[in-house]
Amino acid sequence: MGCTDNQNCGDIPEYDAVTKLNALPVEKCYECCDRKGCNYHLCKHPKPSQCKDDKRVDCAKMNEMFDICKDIHDAKLVCPNFCNLCRLVDGSWADWSQWSACDVTCGNGNHTRTRTCTNPAPSYQGLECEGKNMDFKPCQRPLCPVHGGWSSWSDWSACPVTCGLGQQKRHRNCSSPYPLRYGDHCFGDPVDFKICIEKSCDDGIWGNWKEWGSCSTSCDSGIRQRSRSCVNLVGTICNGNSLEVQLCNRQDCPCNTMPTLRNGVLKRQSESPSKITFNIVCNDGYQVAGQNHTTCDKKSGWSKLPICKLTCGEPAVPSNGRLVFTSGIVFESIAKFECLSGFISFGNPVSTCEGNGKWSTSLSCASVVKTCSARLTYNASYTNVALRKTVELSSTYSAACIGAKMVDGYFNNVAITQKQYRPFAIVDLEDIYSIFSIYIVNRKDCCATGLKNVVIQIGVEANKLVTVARHQTAIGAECTLRFENPLRGRYVKIMLEITEYLQITEFQVFSQTRT
Repeated sequence: MGCTDNQNCGDIPEYDAVTKLNALPVEKCYECCDRKGCNYHLCKHPKPSQCKDDKRVDCAKMNEMFDICKDIHDAKLVCPNFCNLCRLVDGSWADWSQWSACDVTCGNGNHTRTRTCTNPAPSYQGLECEGKNMDFKPCQRPLCPVHGGWSSWSDWSACPVTCGLGQQKRHRNCSSPYPLRYGDHCFGDPVDFKICIEKSCDDGIWGNWKEWGSCSTSCDSGIRQRSRSCVNLVGTICNGNSLEVQLCNRQDCPCNTMPTLRNGVLKRQSESPSKITFNIVCNDGYQVAGQNHTTCDKKSGWSKLPICKLTCGEPAVPSNGRLVFTSGIVFESIAKFECLSGFISFGNPVSTCEGNGKWSTSLSCASVVKTCSARLTYNASYTNVALRKTVELSSTYSAACIGAKMVDGYFNNVAITQKQYRPFAIVDLEDIYSIFSIYIVNRKDCCATGLKNVVIQIGVEANKLVTVARHQTAIGAECTLRFENPLRGRYVKIMLEITEYLQITEFQVFSQTRT
């Protein structure tokens, strides 16, 4: 029922049964029915203020003709009492709620408010409220943090060498985007490396390392590098790398992370707006060297950390020597040694407990050899363990006088150094032996005078040799130095305690048993 759009039934006649009742003017009605103007009064009714039928409408007649009570939402306006629609209630909106808080913590968002169709709520087939139950209005908060993102990798740099192996690198920046407003920094490395291989290099020697380059970052680990060049020189091959890279500024940015104190710990003592102070507590057996506290400046970072140094134990007494006195075997103490009768000192007789917890190099007590014999006669159980072993000279007089010739077993060859202070030759026996004697052959007719002020040193490691014999007078054409007790060692060194040539035809080391 009711007036329906787009279904024009035409003009209403001047008179019909309905219009005669009320003498209303003729108008158009948009309602499909069995004749023109049949539902005129249903299209022109006022909204009632209470539950009563419109007096201008014959509800019984209309219902009989058009069954008007089936269209309850039109019938309620003209014949609610007749159609038993007095309890029908259309819904109406309640008041809006308060605006909500902004729905974001940063950036752009919205406030919202709601209302309900409860004033009154629709009942008995009443209509729902028209319109939206939710309303929005924009709100703004501080701009959001921007987390950093890596840019694309740069192109690989050119290979830094023209021959051999080199190292290329490429870079990327935390700029896509830059971190802003406390956003996270990029995770990962800003520099990448790969090996590059060029053509083979000619023989050459390394030049000096250049100065270290600047660090790639000021904190949170960066890298720096330095380079050197291979200078062409026939006869020597450049071994090693032309580029050296190391980490730098590995500390966290100021005060973010506690540094590691070797052999001790840092304990927070106090804090001010500009710095934090820490006490140093060393582990058992260690003692602080210097001040017992350090600070972290909140702008510039940590000050130099102190060192926890070991206390020294009992010093090792030199062979054929004795400990004369100590000032107490504690940190920064000293000890003095002297050699027994029949032995002469070589080295510093005073040893100091150093900061690394070890005693400094102390005295060596060497046998005094005034005379030496010709080559001894050995049985089959004695072996020349130096034969054809590796020899290093302090310098080489000429290509014809290389060090290997002094242990080749041929007494007509000669090894000779240049004239220098403390010339030496050191033999690597390539294993550890119990050394019984040393036999030296010195041809006076070749190149230099006889040997004098000879020092013999033996040791298990090349950089930790001990003086075991000294022969201050000149040695003749040959000389055998025999030890009362075999000496254990891998390296044997002969050295002159003067400025002279070191000339040797043969240098033999005899061992009776192998350890």
